[in-house]
Amino acid sequence: MSAHNADDAPAWMTLILVVHIVAPLVMASTVDWGWSLWLGWSVWPLVTLALCLIILPLSKGGLIGYQWAKRLAKF
Repeated sequence: MSAHNADDAPAWMTLILVVHIVAPLVMASTVDWGWSLWLGWSVWPLVTLALCLIILPLSKGGLIGYQWAKRLAKF
């Protein structure tokens, strides 16, 4: 899939999804669940990285699939 141009759209989709998932959980963990600061600093970067590594290839594949279905770009 590297020959097909996806530009920055997959990165933006990943950013929007991860922020909308992680930000409420971070706020809930500090305010409602009473997590300590060191626990939050050790858990949330790992969760964010894992979500980014899972969602980014899926969003690129989805965008390339959309381009293929609509016969856009080099298809």
